[in-house]
Amino acid sequence: MNKVILPTFCLIYLFISNYAYSDTCQDNYVYFTGDTKSAIFHVTNHFITKHQPFKGVYPAGISLRSRTPVAPKGLLIKAGRHGSSDVVTNVEDTYGDNIFSKIKSKNHDESARSTFGHEPGNLNFAVLGNLIINGKQFNSIVLAQGHAGASNDWWFAGENCTHYNDPNEDAADCLATDGTDWCFTRGHTAAGVTSTAPNHIKLSKKSCESVYHGRQ
Repeated sequence: MNKVILPTFCLIYLFISNYAYSDTCQDNYVYFTGDTKSAIFHVTNHFITKHQPFKGVYPAGISLRSRTPVAPKGLLIKAGRHGSSDVVTNVEDTYGDNIFSKIKSKNHDESARSTFGHEPGNLNFAVLGNLIINGKQFNSIVLAQGHAGASNDWWFAGENCTHYNDPNEDAADCLATDGTDWCFTRGHTAAGVTSTAPNHIKLSKKSCESVYHGRQ
């Protein structure tokens, strides 16, 4: 029997390819703090990097055997983690080019509709759907995971959201279906710590202007 011997560079390429496109499904948690009592997300679509698995969105702490929610203030997204620009493009094709960042043109400007207010380079995955907070529904929401430094960061955006222009905050005003205005601020724990909580989103039952105006 003839043996096939692969050159060293081929072996290295195969190793890197298998590592880069590992199909391991990860537990990705995002938590809602502030005025949040409960959080439910109804998925209508999702985008994920090619070759990565996606197994759904659950209440954080859920028992997958009994489907019993344990921690209603958070969500668990079971999906692979590998960033790509394709995920960003797919979200923008669905909700418009200003879903993440502001668009400037000669005739008018379109405000960004995300907490960050700028476009991500790559995203691991994005889930699209309707978010229900304390019984109030926010339609056409995007929850997406990217990567920054040594941690994964979370992107929040929506068709009925507007980026709040404050250099000190990553926030957006979002309208619920009942017309009430809520402020979503990325990266805050209950104690208000930003840098150590990339997977926390703080909610306030009033506009971002009302929340942060007194400090400006």
